[in-house]
Amino acid sequence: MPNNELPGLVKVALDRAFENNFSDSCSVPTGRLLRVLAASRLNAQVGEIGIGYGAGTAWLASGLASSSTLTAVDHDENRVRVVSPAFKGIPTVKVVRGDWSVIAGYGPFDLLFIDAGPAKHEPEGLSRSLSLIKPGGIAVFDDMTPGRTAEDDPTRRMIYSRSDFVCTEVRVREEESVILAVRLQPPA
Repeated sequence: MPNNELPGLVKVALDRAFENNFSDSCSVPTGRLLRVLAASRLNAQVGEIGIGYGAGTAWLASGLASSSTLTAVDHDENRVRVVSPAFKGIPTVKVVRGDWSVIAGYGPFDLLFIDAGPAKHEPEGLSRSLSLIKPGGIAVFDDMTPGRTAEDDPTRRMIYSRSDFVCTEVRVREEESVILAVRLQPPA
């Protein structure tokens, strides 16, 4: 498959989102970044908080090494029921229904896509989700508005204030940035 084509799982997920009038799917540029990050991790534990209709999950799965696993969690019973069949034949991918905090039972993570609610936007939830990242692991936050700063964006402020992470923001399209946060190795 040429690098610019959408993987089959992603096409299915985007169609499913369209059929369900869901407009918050992971964007294609963010998805491509997720795919690259998943492919860069061997023997990795990969996670996703907030699956929507499975676009992010599909991007992660399409880059996932055969030695890695992916666990995706969503609180919405209907979405999990609709999304799960697409991943049934992939033994390294598990879609789980539950509150975002259920993901803790599947960590710690080498790569965690934090794409929903309290895990991303509330201080306690963000702190708990970041605590699930292994040293050297990456947390990914999408749907960030470019040009905002930590002073005017509470989510950025919470992420950038962590002394145990180094962060950068990558603009994936004109209207969207992604924050990558890597957990530092503890001092020897």
